[in-house]
Amino acid sequence: MIGTEAATAPAPASTIAPTKRENRLDGITFRPATEAEWPTVSANFYSMWQDMGLSSMIVEDCATQTLKFLGSDRATELKVCPIVAVADDKVVGSGLCQLFEGYYPLIYKTSEYREGWIWGVYVSPEYRKRGIAEQIVKTCNERLKEIGCTHSLLHAAPGKPGRRVYSRMGYTDYELMELHLE
Repeated sequence: MIGTEAATAPAPASTIAPTKRENRLDGITFRPATEAEWPTVSANFYSMWQDMGLSSMIVEDCATQTLKFLGSDRATELKVCPIVAVADDKVVGSGLCQLFEGYYPLIYKTSEYREGWIWGVYVSPEYRKRGIAEQIVKTCNERLKEIGCTHSLLHAAPGKPGRRVYSRMGYTDYELMELHLE
């Protein structure tokens, strides 16, 4: 749990408000996904695992389970926000961000330290090496700041290109990486 103070009820995941502005990069728009785009975000999450060579570890209905999670009360409670990168009306990348509840009871004052989690960052192969993954993470970080997070966490697979991207962005180079959001 993030904290014990009373919180206002979050908007349902399907009504997530966009960040202050849509971000753009070379004709690519970065914004919260619409509910109609959730299946693509879910499929991208599975593709991310395939690209890492770990698909044998993942349940066959990974995309279905992810889609089910996005529509759940739990996703609403954690303020899950899928972010998409869109080029020519096509989702070419995605990532998700949410409040992080931790591996153990959190004892921090949320006004001082509140963690957000970024996961499922994926860019279609034909759109890679254009800074899209970095912009997806930056857009996620903007969203995390909007919901009160002071730190951004993500896992970065050892030896994978994403690890270098996250390190350049200022994430600490541990298996669990952290970035102080100022």
